[in-house]
Formats: sequence, C-alpha cells, structure tokens
Amino acid sequence: MAVLFGTAAVVLVRYGRFARPPALELRYTEITELTDNGKVREMAISPNGLSLAYAKDEGLEQSLWLKRIDTGNETQLLTADTVNFAGLEFSPDGHFLYFARSEKSNPVFGYLCRMPAEGGSVEQLIRDADTPVSFSPNGKQLVYTRGYPRRTIVEVRVANVDGTDDHLLATVAGNEVFDSGPTWSPKNDSIAVSAHLTGQRRRFALYLISLPKAIQTELYSSEGAIGRPLWIEGGRGLIVTLKDPNSHRGQLWTVSTSSGEAHRVTNDRTDYDSAIDLTQDGKRVAVIANGAASNLWIAGASDLSHPSQVTSGEPTLYQVRELPDGRLIAMGTGAWIMNKDGTNRVPVRSLDHPEWIEPCGRFLLAVTSTNGKKILTRAANDGSNETVLTSGDVLFPACSQDRQFAYYLNAVHPEKIRKISMADGSISEIGDVLGDTLFGNIVVSPDGKYLAYPYQQYSPPVVELAVIPSGGGTPINEFQVPGFLGTLRWSPDGKALHYVLTSNGASNIWEQPLSTLKPKQLTHFASGEIFDFSWTSDHEHLLMTRGQSRRDVILLSHLH
Repeated sequence: MAVLFGTAAVVLVRYGRFARPPALELRYTEITELTDNGKVREMAISPNGLSLAYAKDEGLEQSLWLKRIDTGNETQLLTADTVNFAGLEFSPDGHFLYFARSEKSNPVFGYLCRMPAEGGSVEQLIRDADTPVSFSPNGKQLVYTRGYPRRTIVEVRVANVDGTDDHLLATVAGNEVFDSGPTWSPKNDSIAVSAHLTGQRRRFALYLISLPKAIQTELYSSEGAIGRPLWIEGGRGLIVTLKDPNSHRGQLWTVSTSSGEAHRVTNDRTDYDSAIDLTQDGKRVAVIANGAASNLWIAGASDLSHPSQVTSGEPTLYQVRELPDGRLIAMGTGAWIMNKDGTNRVPVRSLDHPEWIEPCGRFLLAVTSTNGKKILTRAANDGSNETVLTSGDVLFPACSQDRQFAYYLNAVHPEKIRKISMADGSISEIGDVLGDTLFGNIVVSPDGKYLAYPYQQYSPPVVELAVIPSGGGTPINEFQVPGFLGTLRWSPDGKALHYVLTSNGASNIWEQPLSTLKPKQLTHFASGEIFDFSWTSDHEHLLMTRGQSRRDVILLSHLH
C-alpha cells in the first residue's frame, strides 16, 4: 500500500546557530510498505531499487530472503538456521549480496560473506566482521568495522571486494556492542562512521575519516543513537537515523558534512531503525520501522500459562514491579502507578525519562538519563523526594534483602558489580563481571546471600548464568543458557533462577534450578513476547508485560 506523506520540518539548533533549510523534504514523498511479516532483522535495497534483501527472525533462527519490489515475488535465499545476520548490502552492480553473519559453531563472531543476489553458494571472505559493508566509488574496495571487547575501540577496515588485502584504516573510540557500519563517500575523500562513547557522559558521535591519511574529525554528537550514515547530495551531506532519548523513537535527519549542522527530515510517531539503505540515484531510502504493543498481564502461580490481561492500548508498558502497598509501578516511555487491576493509573511525573525502576522498601530506585548521563535516584514510592545517589555508568540496580543497599552493573570495561548505600551513596566494589561482557540484569536472592547475572564469553562462545556470594568471590554455580535470554529473576523460594527465552516466535519463562543443570519450561505460550516479569511479594501471582514487537521495511520514494 502506498500513501502520500507530508510533514513539517523541525529544525535542530546546534551551537546557538539557526540551521539553513534542510537538504531533503518529504512533502511529496511516497511511503510504501515493502514487508508485512513483522520479523525483519536486517535489510538492503538493490542499487536500482527493484529488489529488497532481508534477514528474517524465526525464533532462535534466521533466514535470508529476496523480494522483487515491482512484482512482490519472494524467494528464500538461505533457509532458517541458528545464525545471526549483522548487516546486508548489494554490490554496486547488484550482482552480489554481501552480509555479515555468524556461523552455527561460533555464534559470537561475524564473518563477511557474499553470494549471488539471485541465490547460489555462499563464499566466506573475512573472519570477524561486524557490520554491513560500503563500497569505494570505483567498486574495487569495501569498508567495514570490527569491534574489540574490553578495549572500547572500533576498527575501521578496508579490503578488496573479494576479501583480500584486509587492513586497518583507522581506530575510533566506541563501545563494540553498538556498531552501525561505515560508508564510503562518493567523492572518495572520506568515510563516515558513528560510534557509542560510554563513561561518565554517554553519547553517540558521528565521525568523518579523511582519505588517504585517515585523519578523524567529529562531525556531530547526540545523546540518542546515531544510525548508519549514508551519503547524499553528491557527498555534501549524510542522512542518518537519530534516536530521541526522550521518546525513544528514531527519526531521519540530514547532517551537513561541511558545517556539522543537523536538520530533521521526518516528524512522525514511527520509530525508524538505525539500519537504512539508499538506492544508487539517492531518491529512495529503505528503512526498518520498529513498533511494539505491550500490556500488563497477571497469572496465578498455579496456572502461569493462562494470565489475565490488565491493561490495553496506550501507554505501552515494558517493565512492572509490585510496590510495598500492593499497587504496581510500570514503565514504558514514562512511569505509572496503578492498582493490580489496572485502575487508578497515575503518572509518576517527577522521574525524568526513567530507564529502569526497582522498589526497595520505602524507597524507589530509578535510573534516569539527563544530558547523556545515567543518574541513579532514590525516591519515595510515589516518585517524590528524589535524591541522587550516583551518576555515570549505572545499569540494572537491584535492592538488597535488608533494603539498605543496592547492587548495580556498569557497561564500560572492565565491567564490575558495585554496591551502593541507600543512606549516603557510598560505593564499594563487589567484583568483576565474568567472561567478556555482561548480558543482562543482576538479581539478589530472596535471602540476600547470593547475586546472579548473565554474561557472555567469546572464546569459546557461550552465554552463562553466574551465581556468586553477595559479598563477592568465586561463583557457586554457573549454568549455560541458549543465548539471547530476557529478564532474569530469582524464584520466590530462592532455589532457582527464572528467565525469558524466545523461540519459534513466542517468549516463555524458564526455570534453572540451582541443584541441577537441566532447566524446565514454566509457561507455554504459542505466541507473543514477554518484555518483563516479576513475582508478587506473596508469591501468589506472576506479573508480566507481554505483547508483540514488529520490524518491517518501508520505502520512502521521490526524495527531494
């Protein structure tokens, strides 16, 4: 279906200067849905705009498809397998499809591969490639990036299109987890790449790397994520997705390569993904549109697979916990307090853009974000009387059993477990996160004796749950899990760990007993996603935020 799309441009003021009119306008732009399955992982549009290649999520597996945009015919290029696609791109002549993909035997490291665009055998070109490639103007070379765990750097690398002569061009600072990919300018004078800078002030930066001397210039920075930059206007500008840190929605912007000024192109309620792609003539842009609907559900402990839906429609809710008085606090793009049946819902307006909420006795712990800085706040359970405990790199605070402390993690290497006093904000270190990187939230056992958290190890590749004494020390248990697990919680009796696992298009809660290596499935949903869950204090009910996310490709045509 195609519709005409019009918008009023919103201009970003940077460094106190008013920007000139945007290079792109969408007044006469046509928007077309290219997919409707809701499961697109990565995508690329062919240079002539006639074909779309996309990776499709199928539970723990992914498949590769080619769709003819003019006819709507689809062909499966690669059957579903336990691999992960990290980027797709057509060769300049459209004859080959390049992609970064993990292998079954090594799900962590990506391999740069190519295959005929219409289907055929897969050729592995380069080991350890993390992003889609971009080609030099003459089509003889390509550029990609490679992240390095525990070093907070990203390598920008260049190779021939057949993978030979792979070499380092430049190293930029950035967290290896965020990697949207570099692009080569049509003038052959620079390469654009975005990176995520972590630490006391978390921000995203857009760099230009000049050729041939590889001199780096920071062109633009933002609190919100900066997606893959693509060249427009013959190299005079870039089009990117910028994520609004308040609404958590991505929108399309242009950035001038001469002044660094940014101009908003779209202004709607769509959440545009960081992965975008342009046709060769620059008049059509393909982008993944994200969407989700999530509501509050409650299940009785004796029948977890038949919950009752408590809320419906807006606001979309992603996290839920019980307050000491029996009411619930739930979080989406804001925070709300409500009764267990969803009635008397009131917003917690005092919390500024909350990202994580944790009840802690008579207090409420909240991680908020201001000017790129994470702030851990202690407040009353209604959100009033806020006190800043600490700021900087704060992730997933969890309340101690005696309600006197909170444990939390950090994302900057070396990743550590820290303990902070609820009274005076004093901080002590519990220990280092195991493996190469953390993989989720930390939780405190009901008796307060143990901490548990997931971590990822790259060689050999594995995701494990670690259970350690709350004072730190050697793990008392480690359990391997099948990757990509969601929220982690303790069972009410403290004898097991519960986590979310999504498979075959549905999320379910699994239990990992401490006394055995074999987990068991607790819920048996055939569809839908579980975004968060927690147990009520009486252990009689399971709270869940549950719904469905969608990722589909849309095409914006006739850009001016």
